[in-house]
Order: sequence, then C-alpha cells, then structure tokens
Amino acid sequence: MEENTMKPMRRFQRRKNAKTEHASIKEKNIKQKTAKIKTSMSEFHENHMKQWNQVCKNIRNVRDYDTMIYIGALAKSEYPSGMHLMPYFKEANYTTDVMEIWEPNVKSLIELNEKMAIFRTIFKGDVRLTDSILKNARYDIVVWWHGPEHLEIDEIPPTLTKLERIAKHLVILGMPYAREPRKGHNDNPYEKHKCALFPDFFEKLGYSTNHYGRMGHFPNNLLAWKRTNDVV
Repeated sequence: MEENTMKPMRRFQRRKNAKTEHASIKEKNIKQKTAKIKTSMSEFHENHMKQWNQVCKNIRNVRDYDTMIYIGALAKSEYPSGMHLMPYFKEANYTTDVMEIWEPNVKSLIELNEKMAIFRTIFKGDVRLTDSILKNARYDIVVWWHGPEHLEIDEIPPTLTKLERIAKHLVILGMPYAREPRKGHNDNPYEKHKCALFPDFFEKLGYSTNHYGRMGHFPNNLLAWKRTNDVV
C-alpha cells in the first residue's frame, strides 16, 4: 500500500522538477536575449556617435548654422533611440523640421514631439517629392541620413538636385558603405535597401566623401556632403 502511494508522489515530484527546470531554462533564455539586445543597442549608439564624430571632423562649422530639415526618422519609445544624428543636432541648437514617409513613424514623431518639443514642423512625405511638399522652404542645411540606400540608384541624382535647391549651405548624406542587405523592418516597406553605394557615385555628382569600416559589414558608414553656396 505504501509503495502504491509513493509512486504518484514520485511522478508528481518529477513533473514539478521538470517544470522548475523548464522555467529556469526559459528565464535563462530571456536573460540572454535581453543581454544580446542591450549589446546590440549599445553598438548602434556607439556607431551613431562615431558617425557624428565623422561628420564634425570632415565638415567644418557643421554646428554653426541655425536651421535644418532632417529627412527620415524613427522615434522609438526612449529618445534618442533610432534617431541617428538627430540628438547631436539638437544639442547644437538647430531649429529643425523633419520629413518622414511612413505613417506609423510620423505618428511616433508627433507623440515624441508633444513630450519633448524637438521639431518645429513634421512633414509626412516622400523625399523624391521634396519640391512639392516643402514648396519654397529653405534651410541652412539638409540632412538625409541613411536614406539614399532605400531608393533605386537612378532615383538618387534627381532627388539630390531637389535637396540642393532647398539647402542654403550644405547637403549632408549618410548611408551604409556598399551593400547592407535588408528586406524591411517592423513591416515598414520603405526600410528595404535597394542599392549599394560607393564614394565615386557621389563624387561624380560634386560631393566630397569619407568612409570608415569594411564594405558591406556593420559597423561602417559612408558620408557625403556638398556645399551649395546658396544657389537656387
């Protein structure tokens, strides 16, 4: 009788131990995943800082202008995550407008702006249609940061011509150095990388360039800039 009673107890204890082990493994996996995410975010922030240092080193007086439009931005729950160089320009006291094409990103920018008043105006629109969206607006500098790679390569020159028309002093571009494959992110169809870009492509268009890192391997960055000399 005692033996028959002990068998269910042992089975119960084994099930209990198995559940405890499963919970422990699950907790361990969550901790590892969280640590991996934190490491990844830290690497991204470090790369953004490196990009800003690259800009400041190569473009003299970049902090000295007053107005800018920042094209393409993602506002995550914790500013400045996902906003690339925007926080650094904010620290430089720029009066900033922003233009973004994807509706969910526009909504997140509006929500962030209600809390932190980062932007003067938020435009929803396609960079390829800048002239019709911004009308006669002019800015000291135009920043299109990690956006060119999302267009087909033959769309880039006419788009840059439009950006140069609204820039009084500078057009500043950032993008992966060569191809960084990406199909999309968070269901955003505009996040797909459509072309690989190299310094000579922009140099032929009158831009100066600088890059760091290995082609096609994160972290890297290709910087291109052009002084417009207030030519309309």
